[in-house]
Amino acid sequence: ETQQQWTEFAQMARVNIAQLSGQAGIEAFQEQEYARSAELFAAAAEENPYSRDFRYNYVQALFAHAQDLEEARDSALAKEQTAEVERIEAELLPLYDKLLSGFEAIQPIDPNNEMIYVIAARAHRMKGLLGDEAAEKTGQDRALELLTQRDALPVEVSQLSMRTENGNALVTGTITNRSVAPNATVTLRLTLL
Repeated sequence: ETQQQWTEFAQMARVNIAQLSGQAGIEAFQEQEYARSAELFAAAAEENPYSRDFRYNYVQALFAHAQDLEEARDSALAKEQTAEVERIEAELLPLYDKLLSGFEAIQPIDPNNEMIYVIAARAHRMKGLLGDEAAEKTGQDRALELLTQRDALPVEVSQLSMRTENGNALVTGTITNRSVAPNATVTLRLTLL
């Protein structure tokens, strides 16, 4: 009995630690400290691997960080600062790999989230642009494949959130019809742990 109780306390502690890391990740994101935000969301997802939000926020923070670096790269290119361009590109390449790994982790649990396809497509495209001619072609092909998958989504689910209220779970979000016939039934399956 005591062992079971300790196990339950440990699980609750992990969920609380994850929530604290996630909240710190939100604050870092709001302060535009995207790399730090991504680290915090990754830590939160490690503590609570069942959270869709921690995984999605991790990808969003990485994407924001990549966009900042891309802007810095464009500026360095315009100023013909070759060494700076090379430094930024060396930082961007592994970041694109992390974005793509993040996509692979979130896509099975959030398959109707349009943004994850856009983010992964951009990561493939940009990774290809930083490579040789063959990598560029592969990146463009893979980006097109992902955008085609996104366009084939029957519905888009966005702004998904869950909170507890009076002992019940309240799930909110937005469903956008992309290709479902009028008056057809759409069934969403959510798993709450």
